[in-house]
Amino acid sequence: MKKVFLAFSLMLAPALALGQTMEIPVSFDSNGKIMEWTRKLESQASLFPEVADFKSAVLWKADTLYTLEITAGLGRMRKPLPKSGYDTLKLKVDNFLTSSGGSLALNQEGRGAYLLWQIPLSLGWYGPAVVTLADPESGTTGAGLYLTSAAATYFIPFLITKNHQITSGQEHLSIAYGFRGIAAGGALSDLLGLKDSRAISGTMLATSISGQIAGYHWGKSFTKPQGRIISHYATFGMVDLPMLFVAAQNEPSDKSLSFAMLIGLAGGSYLGRRLAMGQNVSDGEPTIVATSGWTGMAAGAGLYFCAFSHADHDGFTINGRQLNNLCLMGSAFGLYCGQRFTRGYNFSRGDGFIVTGTTAGGALLGAGFGFLIAPHEDGFGMLRTISGLSTIGMLSGYALGIKTVRNQEHKRLGILDINFDAVPLGLALAANKTKTKIPWITGSF
Repeated sequence: MKKVFLAFSLMLAPALALGQTMEIPVSFDSNGKIMEWTRKLESQASLFPEVADFKSAVLWKADTLYTLEITAGLGRMRKPLPKSGYDTLKLKVDNFLTSSGGSLALNQEGRGAYLLWQIPLSLGWYGPAVVTLADPESGTTGAGLYLTSAAATYFIPFLITKNHQITSGQEHLSIAYGFRGIAAGGALSDLLGLKDSRAISGTMLATSISGQIAGYHWGKSFTKPQGRIISHYATFGMVDLPMLFVAAQNEPSDKSLSFAMLIGLAGGSYLGRRLAMGQNVSDGEPTIVATSGWTGMAAGAGLYFCAFSHADHDGFTINGRQLNNLCLMGSAFGLYCGQRFTRGYNFSRGDGFIVTGTTAGGALLGAGFGFLIAPHEDGFGMLRTISGLSTIGMLSGYALGIKTVRNQEHKRLGILDINFDAVPLGLALAANKTKTKIPWITGSF
């Protein structure tokens, strides 16, 4: 019971790493259509002409406090916005939309990426699922069904999204939950006791489509980095919670593991939402958090094979439950470290790839040295040497990557108080010492 409690506590640890008041997104207009003020809108309306290299802006609300978050070329800024300032901003947006900006209110920033990622989902899943459901006798008929259904599941979203909003957050969560819905359908089929391949494929197809629809509607409230945080935690929930069931039970049944996968998907999504909502999630943060979690899991496996595995006359034996527990604790601790290491920094997407690259490179380097120096005549000794050095190399590479991207230039800009009327954004950030209030923050537009 103590082990289970410890594992469960570690899984909740990332949620404790932030501990801030929950914020909800609010719209820029009275009709609730514009949740993100894009560069395209700004180029026509010029609400924030003082902000150099404007990229986007979002509004948050916690209790009665509004916060305006602007992303510019040199980073992101979060400033408190009084009710009077929010009302004035909303009035300006409404006036703009009723005059010259009505055609720009439709945000389709994520449509291109959404349709691009729809291709592998259609070719890799929807097409084969339809063929399995139809179960044609002729191979040519099956090929025709596959190609037409795969094409149809691309062009149907193409037509549906033509005149509808699709933000980058909607794009990511819709596609992400379309893929995760496949695994959820498999788990649901197991719980329902389905044996027929057509029934299983139909269930998985339904859950995948439902996942896409749910992600599309859910994503309206999130930016793409926030959506990626949510989908990453959903994945870890689907993996870690079944591992927790293994740690808690001697021989968990397949149905209990399927149930754990479904609950893990829901719980991981909720935890990811809690961690992402109201947070200034930078583009590279989700990649670093995910890399941290998988690194911790791999380190747990490496530790087991290096220090806890045993050899016998038939080779070596694996204690699956012990391996499972070490991987689970490593994954939870890795996620906690990822949240801690990224808090307070503004990482680019490339920074996240650097951490992933140094981690993978360190693991390969350690494994290479392991092959060179391991006792080749002793298979078990070779396994332990390679596992140990690969784990050390992986953790060293991860530490190197984190150290490389965590620097003063990447510190978040949320505490800066900049006078945009007097100083251009770039100079103000460089000086880092202006203290006067911003007129559009105080409500005097």
